[in-house]
Amino acid sequence: MKEKGLFFIIFLLTVILWSSKSLAQEYTQGHLPEGAKMRIGKGAASDITFTPDGTQFAVTTNIGIWIYDAKTGAEITSLTQPGRGYGKIAFSPDGNVFACATGSNGRGEVQLWDKATGELITTLPSPTGISSLFFSEDGTKLACAGSFGRVHVWEISPETPPVLVTDIRLYFENWSDLWLTELSPDGRFLAITIPNWEDKGFSIQLWDGKTGELWHTLTGHTRSITALSFSPDSKTLVSGDEYETVRVWDTESGSLQSIMRWRDRTSTHALAFSPKGRFLTSGHPDVVRLWHYTVGEAQHWDYAIGDYQNIMDLKAHKDSVYRFAFSSDELTLLTASKDGTIIAWDTTTGNQRFTCEGHEQGIQVVVSYQKFHVVAHNLDETEDLKAECKAYLGEGVRLADWNDILAYYQAGGSMADFIAELKVPLEYVDPGDMEAIPNTGYRISRNGELRWGNGDRHYFFARHDHVKRADFLAHDNIDNYLLSLGSWFGKGGFALCYGDLNSTEPPPEPEVIDTNQMGNRSMPAIVPNTAEPVLTPVVSYQKFHVVAHNLDETQDLKAECKKQLGAGVRLADWNDILAYHQAGGSMADFIAELEIPLEYVDPGDLEAIPNASYRISRNGELWWEDGNRHYFFARHDRIKRAGFLAHDNIDNYLLSLGSWFGKGGFALCYGDLNSTVPPPDPPEPPDVILSPPDARLFDR
Repeated sequence: MKEKGLFFIIFLLTVILWSSKSLAQEYTQGHLPEGAKMRIGKGAASDITFTPDGTQFAVTTNIGIWIYDAKTGAEITSLTQPGRGYGKIAFSPDGNVFACATGSNGRGEVQLWDKATGELITTLPSPTGISSLFFSEDGTKLACAGSFGRVHVWEISPETPPVLVTDIRLYFENWSDLWLTELSPDGRFLAITIPNWEDKGFSIQLWDGKTGELWHTLTGHTRSITALSFSPDSKTLVSGDEYETVRVWDTESGSLQSIMRWRDRTSTHALAFSPKGRFLTSGHPDVVRLWHYTVGEAQHWDYAIGDYQNIMDLKAHKDSVYRFAFSSDELTLLTASKDGTIIAWDTTTGNQRFTCEGHEQGIQVVVSYQKFHVVAHNLDETEDLKAECKAYLGEGVRLADWNDILAYYQAGGSMADFIAELKVPLEYVDPGDMEAIPNTGYRISRNGELRWGNGDRHYFFARHDHVKRADFLAHDNIDNYLLSLGSWFGKGGFALCYGDLNSTEPPPEPEVIDTNQMGNRSMPAIVPNTAEPVLTPVVSYQKFHVVAHNLDETQDLKAECKKQLGAGVRLADWNDILAYHQAGGSMADFIAELEIPLEYVDPGDLEAIPNASYRISRNGELWWEDGNRHYFFARHDRIKRAGFLAHDNIDNYLLSLGSWFGKGGFALCYGDLNSTVPPPDPPEPPDVILSPPDARLFDR
């Protein structure tokens, strides 16, 4: 992102001109994503925060950003962008700008918005999974921390575009979204939870947020750590776990200051300090506990967290409380719960000020065709999707049944139209792959039942286009496996509902249809994707460029690189990477700057090989042994899984060269995007890799 200084001068003037106008006047109302028919609910709260003047507060969700009046709880407006959800949010100290964590195509981003006009100022590439986001007290810096221990700090100035001044990248052999990260308010400490499930040891590592050096490892938790919070002065870290304890740590020395042990099994879902440190609050199943800073005689042993003593329990939520926000004067506390409500509490009296509703995860109608409606949801196979459909979509709608689809087909309905209008994707890229079945399936019922037998495998249908892969457990099918009925485990995804969204009359129950008596009809052809191949540069490092593409293994990626990216660029070759490594290039930087993911989550899994790989050539050849298996490289961090066919490797399988089938994904190009001079051909393969392994990768 290379905005010019003039842009930011205009932005500064805009902020000054509009600073007196309210957000309600200037925001445009949120709109639905392209193709969506309606939205039920606002989405579960990802984050909540007050504006610096305390007059409004913002709530981010997987749908958009909602702005509320802080005195009444009245909704002022909302802001959305098609296909985007939002996480952490922070306001600049003067309240003129707010930053939001979001993402696109699996890559993290932080967006800066003009509060007065509701206009997007700029988008900054960032870590994914951002858990901390805040401005410095003087507003000149913006800091965030996210997955894999990454920390970004930007200098923010009205005269120039944001400049990345700190980029901390820690490296872990494995990473899970269950790991927690938290950056201290002064940016000095980065806390990361490190679970060891086998030994029941759950530690916290404290890293230097500015240099990336490990300071302390905090041990003692014997249950999974579920909440972290730094005090406003960054001198104290509080950690809570499942059922057992809340612990207080001194960040400078890494020493344990106190332990509060719950008398009964109390799970701590969230912890937060108030801005001046007067209060600490903890979130639990259906209750919020408020703790007051009191240095003096301690109360009962299970009602004090260090110097914070329990002064009141706030009970009104009907489910777990997981997000907090204090006003700057510490007189109001906002609490968000999985029950879909946000409650404002008076911290002096414990009375409720107001309640905002509608922030359940909910069900969102994505696309409709006739009486069929595809919805997005977050329910697992044990939950009653039929009841949820009726609760969210009204009496005129129920969960679709396999017999509804059979009846549509039997009556002469076009399956080509059904598939195209409801945007039903193929259940696989290649029949031989082993991707998780529910990823592209749509949950339904069968003969009125949600689950197969008496188990937890929910029914769904998937598209196979007459080529069902062998391991797909099909209970029934339409037109020789054009569509298939299956059952599997899983949470979230899509479901198919049936009925009239505008009616209060229940739709008729489906009639059971015997597919053995139905026969097959001649079906109209499904129109294949005939779009021209496209290459899109994603990220660059030196002369290496990651591109996204839609080519399969039979197409000439080398020709497309030159055609679409210019004469100064060609497809990268394995020997280019070997030469970079042999010349002393840092593989840690190569992996980090090009954002190369691990090829697997666990070495024993069987996910399709090309998912996290990058197509290249080898000695100038695209394919292995004149076949259709294209060359690619993948990151293994020295733990290559047994099923990976490796032709070569760097540094004991830090990176590996393989070959496989597949369409689309990423490729690596090489050269100067701004040049018209062809890059040199790939170097000859070296006989020996002379440079030592990159010690920075696994020295912790």
